[in-house]
Amino acid sequence: PHPFAVAQALVPGSYVSFETALSYHGWIPEAVYTTASVNTGRKTLTRDTERFGHFSFHPLAIAPYQFLVSVDRIGMGKSVALVAQPLRALMDLVALRKANWAGLDWIEQGLRIERSRLTALQRSDFDALRDVYKHRQVRLFLSALEQAVMGLRQSGSLSGKGTDD
Repeated sequence: PHPFAVAQALVPGSYVSFETALSYHGWIPEAVYTTASVNTGRKTLTRDTERFGHFSFHPLAIAPYQFLVSVDRIGMGKSVALVAQPLRALMDLVALRKANWAGLDWIEQGLRIERSRLTALQRSDFDALRDVYKHRQVRLFLSALEQAVMGLRQSGSLSGKGTDD
């Protein structure tokens, strides 16, 4: 079985997120050696298996009925796993690390997420997450990121960025 499916077998109701999901979606270039998930519990859990590696499960302050927003059910061979969409995985990471908005540097240089990935995001991606997180700091980060991304999209289209000059 795929490690993502193993993660859900270890902690039912969890979904794969953070750097694990970002790597799966091709948003970060680094290999990730821990399968990290969000769980519904109150404590961070870790599990080590000889065959499938290291697993971690982290609780986040998620609003009621919002736990699986922007989380997809993905076939993994004969198994199925719940995996956060890229923006959800990024915002889960923000919530876990209690990151404050300080511009795009943390995202582009710290996480090495390419600008093209960010500018491919749509307003609907941000709208879907607006009511997910309980902490104001995470919601403010999401709004600031949306403004920055929409600004990049607007300036990119106005400057002719992406043309073969």
